[in-house]
Amino acid sequence: MQRSAARTIDEALIKMRRIWAPVTTGRPGANRRPVDLSTVLVADALRRIPWSPSVKEIAQHLGVTQTTTSRLVARAVDAGFVVKRPAADDVRRSELALTPSGVQLSQASMSFRFSYLEQVTRGWSDAEITTFATLLQRFATEVVAHPPDPTRPREDFDPSAARSASSSTGDG
Repeated sequence: MQRSAARTIDEALIKMRRIWAPVTTGRPGANRRPVDLSTVLVADALRRIPWSPSVKEIAQHLGVTQTTTSRLVARAVDAGFVVKRPAADDVRRSELALTPSGVQLSQASMSFRFSYLEQVTRGWSDAEITTFATLLQRFATEVVAHPPDPTRPREDFDPSAARSASSSTGDG
């Protein structure tokens, strides 16, 4: 990959991460507490998994540790979006499910995301949207299949070149 293309993709990914922060924090939840992105992600995982999953299964879906997922699920339970109950087949295991408020959160979040995507692609042709969707899905599939290993930096990475590039774009 050409370094300029890699830099463009990197900058775009950083910008895309920023789009979710303002809309997922500070909104009141079922108990009038703010809803954060992690609660939305837990609710979304529960909506997508077609059975009542365990914390371990949610962790696998989200790609985070089971310990982290336990904290995220506890927060979603405390906020009234998720219910945790003993599994019917094994009382040592818990199953998770969305509450009516959790279903509403998941639907509202999905509606917001779709509306936002329609807004930011308003001037795009159907062909451009289809191409973008295909390439983004291909990229996401590769990212999931080959997660980054932060313990193994690239041998050809030049930190000074990265610093000078980010300072010239105003991101550093």
